[in-house]
Amino acid sequence: MAVNKEKPHLVVLPEDDADRQLANGFALEIDSRQIMILPISEGWSRAREDFKGKEEEKMKKYQGRHVVILIDFDEQGDDRYNAVWDEVSEEVRDRTFIIGPRKDPQQLKRALSSESLENIGRKLARDCRDGTRSVWNHPEIAHNAKELDRFCPAARRILFG
Repeated sequence: MAVNKEKPHLVVLPEDDADRQLANGFALEIDSRQIMILPISEGWSRAREDFKGKEEEKMKKYQGRHVVILIDFDEQGDDRYNAVWDEVSEEVRDRTFIIGPRKDPQQLKRALSSESLENIGRKLARDCRDGTRSVWNHPEIAHNAKELDRFCPAARRILFG
């Protein structure tokens, strides 16, 4: 489904199919046409390249465009985050978010008692909407705390307004 590019909107760039399932669950919890999930990038470095090569230019054209680069951190924490963040131009940094599980979505799924990834995505959306962190505080995803301080207010304004 296409978003109205002239209004504030959120685009999710998932690294792989498991991340796409998390994003789909998030989107299912929202009654909004202002979210779009892009095709998978097939790896975190490819997601970084796809952002730099395609999405960043669209963000410059559409000032209401916000992008979540949804990657697996593969237990690389700040190094992985910085490898992506360093490629984001200053002009769009306030509308770019790098989020993902500490290791990978399957590890998150196991840690949360084998819930489906879509159901986990739904719960993450509810936390965002409600200003809570019941799932976001789980050790497999809690490292996103600083990014959530930026992301959740923007998501509430765009998607839950």
